[in-house]
Amino acid sequence: MKRRQIVVLGAVLISLVFGMMSFSQKSEAAARKFKTVGYVPSYDIAQLETGVDLNQFTDINYFSMVPQTDGTIEFTDAGTDQMLKDLVAKAHKANVKVGVSIGGWNLSDNFEAATSDDTRKTFIENLVKLTDKYELDTIDIDWEYPQEDYAKQFETFMKELKKEMAAKDIKVTICVPTGISSNGTATDKWEKFFTPDALNQADWINIMSYDAEVEGSPNHSPEELLGQTLEYWNDIMGGDKMDHLIGGIPYYAKSEQKQVITYNKVVDIFQEKVEGDVINYRGEEFLFNNQDTVRAKTKDAIDLGSLGVMVWTPTQDADLKSKHRLTDAIIETIDDSSKVALDKTKVLIGKVKIEEKVKSHAQMIWNILALILAILSGLLFKGIFNNYLPTELRGKHVNKPKFAKLVGSIGFVLVFLILVFANLPWYLILLVFAAIFGGAYYLLKL
Repeated sequence: MKRRQIVVLGAVLISLVFGMMSFSQKSEAAARKFKTVGYVPSYDIAQLETGVDLNQFTDINYFSMVPQTDGTIEFTDAGTDQMLKDLVAKAHKANVKVGVSIGGWNLSDNFEAATSDDTRKTFIENLVKLTDKYELDTIDIDWEYPQEDYAKQFETFMKELKKEMAAKDIKVTICVPTGISSNGTATDKWEKFFTPDALNQADWINIMSYDAEVEGSPNHSPEELLGQTLEYWNDIMGGDKMDHLIGGIPYYAKSEQKQVITYNKVVDIFQEKVEGDVINYRGEEFLFNNQDTVRAKTKDAIDLGSLGVMVWTPTQDADLKSKHRLTDAIIETIDDSSKVALDKTKVLIGKVKIEEKVKSHAQMIWNILALILAILSGLLFKGIFNNYLPTELRGKHVNKPKFAKLVGSIGFVLVFLILVFANLPWYLILLVFAAIFGGAYYLLKL
């Protein structure tokens, strides 16, 4: 009777392990990868220590470096070589991919010359050298904005840049304006400036879903705007491109007079008195995104099937100890969704890519070892190796059949443990062991 109970328990446990493995793999496959991208400006990089938890981001873009008319690239007055090196090292340590944003508002005047027929090759070569020197994962093109006359030139540049970067497995992204104003209407025919062919060269598009205020609608980034901008740019790109689009969330308040207050300052000044998305400060009404609005926008990005959300800028979030942090609201919304999971798949360290394949390779080795051990344990249990077992241990006679079954049973236990620890996440491991103790208790009571 006891032997039958043991066999039943063993069969249940093996079925449980493989069932959990299948459930775990299906759960991971069902949750699509979702990015959290943060632009970190050189002039505000000191705030990384107090306001940014890098573990909450999948990608960080250093802002900014400036293209020159001769195709070279230079730091802004606030940026330095060492600053970028330190950011890359810190981010990669946290398994965060790093890009450099090229251009930006008031920093894009030289794009026309840099991407011309005479200079484009040199410019692209210098971008490639930049990725090598700083071990970058991404180049973000932030041309604000190519005029209609230069739309084809921009398209040619993007095609040639993509070709060079793809050969090095470096991602190329484009930063684009909101496209939709705060009253829900298009701000221009942006396909005249960013052609579908140019946009479709990018691995993804970062949309600045803010600064969209118009007369009569002063909120520069209302709750519905992020979803509207995703749909707008998706249409321009030809449809079915949501998985290449990332909507932006502002971490600052803005008045109708275009004055700006960072979100961390809003929290510092108003403390617990912040209600809704509006504050009155020094006689002006400022509009911003509170935690509830950020949650709603993140949920919209998830439900629409987009690639992620982007933040300008993480350094303007509330202090790491604050309960009002906007990034916490983003992460909580992602964690609460069964549709997505943070895209923490690889990082570049010393030009060596560490990917999920490494884990899969180790997992395969452990599973092969488990298979070999299971075969040997089964043969022992059957008595195949009885002739090779010792007749005495420490001067005592050994009953070979019983000894073989004991060693075989220990082998099966080890196989079980290897399968559990090599294939299951920690929470399922706990569930397996809870089932073991529960099953053992039940059988012992029979």
